Amino acid sequence: MLELGLRGKIAVVTGASKGIGKAGGAIRCM
Repeated sequence: MLELGLRGKIAVVTGASKGIGKAGGAIRCM
């Protein structure tokens, strides 16, 4: 349970950071 939770959190953090990076790039392009 704990391992899955940590992995899930890491996946969410990495996904969020990638999403923010894509959004930031789109805003900069615009």
